[in-house]
Amino acid sequence: MRLDTTDGRPHRMPAVYVITHTASGRRYVGSTTRLSSRLSYHRSTARGRVTTSSTLIALMRRDGLAAFTVEVLEYVPEPGRLLEREAWWCDALGGLDRRRGLNDQHPKRAPLHSPLTEAQRTVARLAYLNGRLRVTDLAALYGLSTPMMTRYLRDLPKRGLVRSRLAHRRPLR
Repeated sequence: MRLDTTDGRPHRMPAVYVITHTASGRRYVGSTTRLSSRLSYHRSTARGRVTTSSTLIALMRRDGLAAFTVEVLEYVPEPGRLLEREAWWCDALGGLDRRRGLNDQHPKRAPLHSPLTEAQRTVARLAYLNGRLRVTDLAALYGLSTPMMTRYLRDLPKRGLVRSRLAHRRPLR
């Protein structure tokens, strides 16, 4: 499973992608804000490092990664529209159709697959840094897993928001 990098686009851009099983033509439509990280996750999950009941991963484990191709369908400059575009592509390519697709859930109904907008991330970071909310509270508020919220908060120093408060905060829980 290898992504064609000849288009020269950065793999850190938000994108909608499709993973195709070459033997059957069945497709999985996904989206991510960091394509290279997401593909690494699919690879490690297929190798058995993560427990899952995904149709895609079951097929990857059975046939091997070499039986799949990856293609970027669309780069999405606005991360807030990523889920909307993934849903459109999933519907267009029949991602939920058992004969043509490998998606288990419709993107708009997947609870842990909704990225935060930049404004939501900023509010979450400030609430955490000011001691108003814990990581678990923020995760529940935005409908994300605690590890995902922790990742958003750890990006804080790179983004340059209120760095001086980091020295006085407890480590992320």
